[in-house]
Amino acid sequence: MKIKLIVIFLITFLNSFGQKLEYKIVENPDIIDFEGTFSSSNYFYKLKLQYFGCCTNLICDTQNEYEIEVKSTYGNSEIEINSKKFNLVICTKEHTNIKRGTLGLVDESGFFYKKTEQGNEGYYYPEASFIKFNEDDISNLTFSELKIVRNELYAKHGYKFNNENIATIFYKKEWYKKFESKGGELTKNVILSDIEKHNVEIIRKVETNKKQ
Repeated sequence: MKIKLIVIFLITFLNSFGQKLEYKIVENPDIIDFEGTFSSSNYFYKLKLQYFGCCTNLICDTQNEYEIEVKSTYGNSEIEINSKKFNLVICTKEHTNIKRGTLGLVDESGFFYKKTEQGNEGYYYPEASFIKFNEDDISNLTFSELKIVRNELYAKHGYKFNNENIATIFYKKEWYKKFESKGGELTKNVILSDIEKHNVEIIRKVETNKKQ
């Protein structure tokens, strides 16, 4: 029995180790998406913001405590550190110690730097705010799952749901309850990003097809 369990463990470990990290480039990110700490086994980047009028620069603090200028254009997922280019990406599949929805930087060699301080914990489908879906991307989701993903895009902005069943789903999430706990309130007047608006339309189409 012990030998059987060890064999199963080794097979599972080797399979997960051999899996390729799956991700998509973040489309039109807000500059805030670049902020935070990005790290790998060998490198440690900490990105900070600096504003110069209408222009935006990023400053990168390394573990060696010196600053490196990072060139970035607002609305562009690509940044440059010491002439080395990186793209901001979001993982679209669970991989070893990296959760689906994790933000990271990928260099030109395909090396991944995980964002260590995430703001996506607790979301059912975090990538829905970062990448534009096509129908194939979400065709494997059930009708109920599609409904949750669509409503989550509104919930992220503090939307007040009339439907008690939907409201109950999101009240289980700390990030949703914080809208009220911070002295604010839920509202009907929320503004979705262009990506979120696009995804709502795509989700509705897939929902309609699954009804038929």
